[in-house]
Amino acid sequence: MNIKNLTLLFIIGFILFLPNQSVFAQKLLAVLVVDTQNPTTGKGHSKNLKNIENELQIISKQTGLSLQNYVLENQKFSYENLTLVLQDLPVNSQDVVFFYFSGSEYIGGRQEGLHLRLNNENIALQEINEKLNAKKARLNIVLTDVCNGFSDQKIVQDAENQEIDKNKLKDKYISLFLRSSGKVAMSNHVIREQNDVKTSAAGSIFTANIIEAIHENTQADNQWKKTIDDSRMNTILESGRTQNPQIQSFSITQADILEINKKDLTKVKIKTDEISKIVSKTEDLKIPIAEISAQALEKVNLFQEELSKSFSLDNENTKDWVLKLMNLFVDRQRTIELSSSSGKLNKKNLENYLGTLQSSQNDQKIQIQWYKPAEIGNFSKQSNGIYKAEAKIFQEYKKLDSNGKLIYGDRVEKKVSLQIKNVSSDLQKPIWNIFLGNISVVQGSIELLK
Repeated sequence: MNIKNLTLLFIIGFILFLPNQSVFAQKLLAVLVVDTQNPTTGKGHSKNLKNIENELQIISKQTGLSLQNYVLENQKFSYENLTLVLQDLPVNSQDVVFFYFSGSEYIGGRQEGLHLRLNNENIALQEINEKLNAKKARLNIVLTDVCNGFSDQKIVQDAENQEIDKNKLKDKYISLFLRSSGKVAMSNHVIREQNDVKTSAAGSIFTANIIEAIHENTQADNQWKKTIDDSRMNTILESGRTQNPQIQSFSITQADILEINKKDLTKVKIKTDEISKIVSKTEDLKIPIAEISAQALEKVNLFQEELSKSFSLDNENTKDWVLKLMNLFVDRQRTIELSSSSGKLNKKNLENYLGTLQSSQNDQKIQIQWYKPAEIGNFSKQSNGIYKAEAKIFQEYKKLDSNGKLIYGDRVEKKVSLQIKNVSSDLQKPIWNIFLGNISVVQGSIELLK
């Protein structure tokens, strides 16, 4: 092994074993299964869905977790769709999985444990928990609100109208969703209890009390235990003791610092001739470059994977897919540069471009692949305290006719701007989150395919 490679290994090892002063925000994967079409309880379930979606947006904003919603309602409310979502859920070791069900309990036969009704089929809650546990997320939250109790308008409105307090609760959101690991599983009542109670248009007592408990500005050694205990007791009292929430599992640990999985760092591609530049930038910027690169690379890779499969989507799923991808970006005003057969570069709004990809094929076939691994570099600090970096991606684009003959193709290098934000209110314990920005073509990199 030559001196240059030894130096590379030493420096990377040094970076990896520095004392970790950061918590890395990853994905918040929300699976929301809601019986909105139920003729007697659908309005209440719809209200629950709205309240939970609002709360997830707040969680994402306060923690920097990248929110990805998988909503199964209306025609998507089925056993088949749920099992497919659970099977394909893209979970990494630092992610948070939030499973929520609002619907009816299935009561039939002699089945053990709580079963959830999905139209004419059912699924055991134990099966859901097993599938989610197998994904090995950092934190699993499973909440089931079945055969719901009435909630007056005041309860739910109180849960919605606390916007002024959200920033004050930032530390609690961080404690619950960034500094916690383990499992929480809770349902709103004992099996077979209170089967005939309908929801009101204001939603249900249990869901409203979960949200209210999260919003309580409390101090506790274990915030999840306090949140669960408060929501459980309030549901019992407000339902006149007709609902008795059950905790199926509770195994939560909380720490001041959660370390990023070191295995993720093996994906980081760092050129040997850039090591001295990265080391000096690490000293100047005082941020963990290798770990941030791992997180950035994960988001860039997700974008590349999703873009490659965009042309296999059906029209019904395109909107959800676009929203999922845009959650990776700083905002919805990002742009992308496109090469063309004329040599002219076209700049388009990224969200609009993604929304038209599937419908642009007609009788042609379009393929997007990546001929080299993405690279992360060029770290810098802005005057506003936000750090920036760049990802370089290597795209191969082909347009084929109905017979598979190449109409146009090219290979091109593109730059993706990256924003690195500290989303923590504690300056001593920064929490770094990465957002993708504009995508531009590297001048002179276009290579036409023949």
